[in-house]
Amino acid sequence: GGRGPWVPTRDHIPHPLASENRRGNIIELSMKKPSILIVDDDASVCGAITRALEEEYSIRDASTAEQGLSLVKKESFDIALCDIRLPGMDGLTLIDHLLAEDPSITVIVITGYASVETAVRALKKGAYDYLVKPFSPAEIRKVIERALETRRLHQENEAWRQVASGVHGED
Repeated sequence: GGRGPWVPTRDHIPHPLASENRRGNIIELSMKKPSILIVDDDASVCGAITRALEEEYSIRDASTAEQGLSLVKKESFDIALCDIRLPGMDGLTLIDHLLAEDPSITVIVITGYASVETAVRALKKGAYDYLVKPFSPAEIRKVIERALETRRLHQENEAWRQVASGVHGED
């Protein structure tokens, strides 16, 4: 045939983040609730955030940066909500440690001390966003949803990139 080599189209390639059931129908791989780690030394803040998010997300909390880091070493989290002012290690230092431990974690900084300088420092260290206390349940839900959508698009993009390099035989 003079049509050249067969090139798979998008229809022939299953979504890289999906898996197949026994009948070969493609199903989504992950149906588990996204997991969120809250690191804040104020129990009332942890409680309020947990109440705002617990229906849709799996929540764990820690009252110190060290506790939060210890949880990240044992479990996988999609998002970490970190206060800047913590006893012991501060939130900015925690960002470095969290991302070193799990580069895929999305960090959102929460603080009662609104300062542009602190926000810029947190974002430069790799935080995704910044929330100033007090915030409403609707505000935190919106930031979490946006962060998860960004995270999902990054993962999907990376997975397609791997599929493309496999299709073209690149390493």
